[in-house]
Parts: sequence; C-alpha cells; structure tokens
Amino acid sequence: RKVFIKMLRFEYDGSYCTGCGACHNICPTNAIHMVEKEGFLYPEFDFEYCIECDKCTGICPVHKRIDSATPYPDAYAALAGNEKVRMSCASGGLFSLLASNVLEKKGVVFGAKYSDDWNVVHTYIEHNKDLELLQRSKYIQSNMSDMFVHAERFLRTGRLVLFSGSPCQIAGLKAFLGQDYENLLCVDLICHGVPSAELWSKYLQYRMKCAGSTEYPHTIIMHDKRKSWKRHELYMKFPNGTEYSSPTDPYMTVFVGDICLRESCYKCIYRTYIRPWTDITLADCWGIEHFASELHDDKGVSLVLVHTDKGRRMFDQLQNDIVYKKVDLRQAVSHNIGISHQPNPSR
Repeated sequence: RKVFIKMLRFEYDGSYCTGCGACHNICPTNAIHMVEKEGFLYPEFDFEYCIECDKCTGICPVHKRIDSATPYPDAYAALAGNEKVRMSCASGGLFSLLASNVLEKKGVVFGAKYSDDWNVVHTYIEHNKDLELLQRSKYIQSNMSDMFVHAERFLRTGRLVLFSGSPCQIAGLKAFLGQDYENLLCVDLICHGVPSAELWSKYLQYRMKCAGSTEYPHTIIMHDKRKSWKRHELYMKFPNGTEYSSPTDPYMTVFVGDICLRESCYKCIYRTYIRPWTDITLADCWGIEHFASELHDDKGVSLVLVHTDKGRRMFDQLQNDIVYKKVDLRQAVSHNIGISHQPNPSR
C-alpha cells in the first residue's frame, strides 16, 4: 500500500524513529500499534484497518520539524529550598515544584512512572499525593501508550496540563496536537539517550537471582544520591531484606557508555539548547562547582533552561520556594554530555 511505502521512506527503515507514539495516537482507526523490538517500541501497521488518511505520514516529528524563532534560553542553577523535596528527586527538585504548582491549580501532570514489573510507562496524576510516582530518574524509555490523546482531552476542557518527557516525546506531543494551547506547559530534559527495556528486564532478573529473591524489588533508585549526587549509584531493596548498591553497576555502565541506546539516539536531532518544542528544560547541573560553587553541596542541583514566556511565568512562580542563580548558558551546557556529546556505541 502507498501509505506503507511512504512510511518506510519517512522512517528511513526505522533508524530515525524515536518511538514517541505520535503516529499511534493520531490514527483514527487504531491501525497502528507500538510493538517492542529488542526492547524499543516501533509502529506496526495493520492494513486491514488502514483507510489511507495519511495522518501518520504527516505527523512524525522527526520530519515535521517545529520551526520557530526561539531565542537562546535563560539558564539557571536552582534547587528546592525544602530539603525533603530536593532529596526525593534525582537532582534539585525543580520538577516536583513545577508539578505541585500545577496540581494546586487543579491541573494535570503527565510523566513517567514504574509499572508493576519495574518497566516504565507514561501516566498522568491529578493529586499531589501521587507525585512520588513521577519523581526520580528512570533510565529506560517510557511507553507513551495513549497519553497524547488523554492530554488533548484535558486541554480541550480547559484544564492546566504539565506534560513532561524526553525531547522527542514532547516534540511528538506537539506534532500530535497541531496547535499551541495556552494551558499547556511542556517540560523536557537533557537526555543522554534511552536504553533498551528488554535489557533492563533481563538485568533485573539477574539481580533478583543474585539476591536470592523470587519477587521483584520493592525499591529501585536508579540515581541514588544519598551518598553522593555525583555517583550514578543504582540501589535496590528486595522483599527478603537483601540490598544491592553499586556506583559501578553493569547496567549503569553500559548506559553511560552509550552501548545499549536506541538507534535514533546515536543521531538525535534534539541534542541542542535551542528548543522551540518545549517551555522549560530540566537537567542535572553538572559542573556547578565551576560556575555556581556556592550552591554545590553534593545533594543535587537542577539546571533550568527557560525557553518561552509560559516557562518564564511558571519559573517565576517558584521564586519563594527555590534557591537559584542565573548562569552562563554555554558554560552550563558544556558540562552536560546530553547536549555537548553525541553518543557513540564504539567508544
């Protein structure tokens, strides 16, 4: 079929597909399903239901670039003034503060959570008591499922929506929506790349075997900063009482070493600090000792890039809850390999 041929050309054999799920969400006949291949999600087409509307071929954010005269963002090193909030997050706690602000206004917050088997799925919350589900770093690509459809439904009813995700996921959302909503706040992150969910599942089984546990861990922290924020320490605790903790964990080693990433991550088009698809970008503020050492206590600091007027208004609303310093953009991002470094599987 011509749609299939066009999609093959469009995806360049899938090597540029980020798995954002925009094509799945836009399909009016549910003819596109996201299926897992080597731990990564790709669209699969059921031509029995395809009506050749061409919506899927016109929505892919890899090719339907979001063009905008977006200026250079303002950059800040920032941390939550509340120590409990900061220690419940992987870096400085800014995502939690932004999310709480939206929830207090009866809004909806979308983000990534662990499923029952410790894979990662996107979901939404409407109450502050559920915020812990979305906190902390999760170094696995989340399954977006139908979250773009749910977000659009909330936006059309006038609800304030904060949608967080990787840059390619936010670009997918914007391509799906096809218009800007004043009640939508997008927050992406500086992304190292996404590892294979299949690899993670197999590694988790290995850790269970080592722990002598037939049950999944009841606690997993992929970036445990209790000893040091700068150590990418993986922590697990199992129902039988066994604990595992290592700053040189094999899974984290292959992740940081670019060995297990999605193919599109090795030629990512979103590895930039000019980001017209989002309002705010969050990241660990690596290198802070060089340009804002007074904020560095090894408990986590966020790098905040404010791209739009909406992002500026939201950031300004946090002024009484954060400690922050405006920093030089180029100096700040030069220490963050999610922008300064292109992954290379052979290094």
